[in-house]
Order: sequence, then structure tokens, then C-alpha cells
Amino acid sequence: IGIHTDGFYIDGEAGHAGIRFGGNNISPRDGGVDTGDQISLGQDTFRFNNLYLSGGVVFGVPSGAITSNTLDDYEEGTWTPTIAVASGVVGAWTTLTGKYTKVGNVVVANMNVVGTSIGFNSLTGYQQVLGLPFSAGAFDGVGTWTFLAVHKGTAGSAYTVAGGAYLWMMAPSNTATSTELSLTVTYTTS
Repeated sequence: IGIHTDGFYIDGEAGHAGIRFGGNNISPRDGGVDTGDQISLGQDTFRFNNLYLSGGVVFGVPSGAITSNTLDDYEEGTWTPTIAVASGVVGAWTTLTGKYTKVGNVVVANMNVVGTSIGFNSLTGYQQVLGLPFSAGAFDGVGTWTFLAVHKGTAGSAYTVAGGAYLWMMAPSNTATSTELSLTVTYTTS
């Protein structure tokens, strides 16, 4: 333990990790000197519990701009899908639930629908679903949906529209119906 012009430090014996507190940072040390890319925080059996950050996690940037290698957002949650515009849709779409995961600006939204004889009675049918957890960014997102019961494997496409907080489900290549379907769409947000 000591004080240096660059801050307070704690060092282990030769070949062991240490740490230095200086300015606005905490730096790793090894063998009594500052080091990089050599010290791990925790071990497989001795782990830290939670890490609370107000900034982001920066990956592999030795110098220069860090924004492209910074993970500054991670979130999981639920969303409430709401049926809107529809054409060629059949059955009672009674229970709609949604979950999502957002990593940086990429959103993966999942939706589950339970009902009676749900599906499409036209190969050109479509369904608009409102309530996505985040508006889509400058690009459209894409996804698929599939029946989970009765006609398993029947699937259709889904997509988001740039700037919108909704998605479109498109009819499959047949007019089968089911009691449950699942949808996943991946899109970017701003």
C-alpha cells in the first residue's frame, strides 16, 4: 500500500494483481507497475455480484474514439401488443403478450398470441400490431412468426417500418389456423 504522484495504490507480491486509484480512474497493476490487458476482475468461482454504471462498457479500444466499441444500453422488459389494421385475418386473437431485449440500439421483440382459430383466410392477408417497446430507427426491421399449436411449422413474415412503433404480420403461404402463434422481429432504434 502506498501513495504515488499518480494516486493511491495497493500492490500484491511479484506476479500478483494490484490496483491504483488516481484522478478519475482506477487502473490495474501487476508486479508493482501499471499494466493493461493482463488483470481479470473476479474469477470463475469468486465473482462480483452487480456492476452499476452510468456510462458504458468499452471493449478493446487502446486509444482514440470509444463510441463505436461502447455498450451503453441493455434492457429487458415486456410490451403490450395491440391489434390494429387487419385484412384477411380470422379467429379470436384473445391474449397477446410481448417481451423484448434491447442491446445498444438493437431490439429483439417477441410476441405470443393465444386464441381460437387464429390465422389468415387469404394469402394476401396482413395484420398490424401496435405497441412495440421502441420506435424503429431509420431502417425497417424483419422477423418471422409461426404457429405453435395445431398447424406447427406454418410461418409468415413480419417487419417494422422506419420511425414506427408497430409491425406488420404477413399471411403465410396457406390459410391454416391455430390456437397459438409466436412472433420474433429484430430492428434497430435511434
